[in-house]
Amino acid sequence: MNFLKKIYAGASKRKALKQQYLEAEGIFGQGYVLFEMGNFDEALSNYEKAAVIWDDLGSKLIENEMPDEAKKAHTKASDARYSRCFLLHKIGREDEALEVITSSIEEAPDDAGRWFSKGFVLNSAKRYDEALEAFNHALEISPDFSEALYCKGNILYMRENYDDALDCYEKAEEHAGVMYFSFPRYSFLNLRPDPQLKNDSSEILYAKGNSLYQLGRYEDAVEAFRQVLGRKPRFVPAWQGLVNSYLKLGQEDDALMTCDHALEVEAGKPELIKLKASVCAKTGRNAESEELLASLVEET
Repeated sequence: MNFLKKIYAGASKRKALKQQYLEAEGIFGQGYVLFEMGNFDEALSNYEKAAVIWDDLGSKLIENEMPDEAKKAHTKASDARYSRCFLLHKIGREDEALEVITSSIEEAPDDAGRWFSKGFVLNSAKRYDEALEAFNHALEISPDFSEALYCKGNILYMRENYDDALDCYEKAEEHAGVMYFSFPRYSFLNLRPDPQLKNDSSEILYAKGNSLYQLGRYEDAVEAFRQVLGRKPRFVPAWQGLVNSYLKLGQEDDALMTCDHALEVEAGKPELIKLKASVCAKTGRNAESEELLASLVEET
């Protein structure tokens, strides 16, 4: 009889522990929904509540001699607290976001994603030397970390180190994954996701094209910008880069044809009308250039 009581007591305890785990999962999931709805303060609160429940569960699991399960629960708590940095960054509380990330790195120093997050927030705060150091840490851990390579390349490009920036972009392109990454890792970069599932290299290719342009490799820049537009035909800066590359190559007809193609895709786009007007002016088509600029004045 005592033996049966122990069995029933053990089953009841396991059920209670499982219920506590599911409770934390539910609260964390609600936090994500609140984040998507823009209720950031409530989302922050939910993440902390979930973390507290997971930590408590971890302690109970240790008491019940379940060390592996306890470790998983404490890891879930750590991840929940770490997720707060994305919300804090989103609402401009960067110092607090950095505090959260720094604390999370102390718990998981070999997590490349956390080093990347630190670099991204530091980069947003224009603390570029520190950001570069954080990206390098991420890449020491995970050399094929596409987002870290891309962001490192952007800092190098900004500093006019175009050769090394290009190297970063080419490696980032090689290792780029699909458009959608699991939350929260990719929340920083993909702020305006394309609705189609595809290789996420458009921004990388655009940056690569700019580097090639700065290095005077205009034919290669043309190819890069064309690849961008094959993925994102409404990406106006890529149209501008493509047109300017054609002009550098002396291919004026191709530059004009590209302007017309761009305006077929994005009819009436002021930036593209100005681009065509500029090309017309540079190629001696002054009357057409003036007519295009006049059309913009009439619309306003």
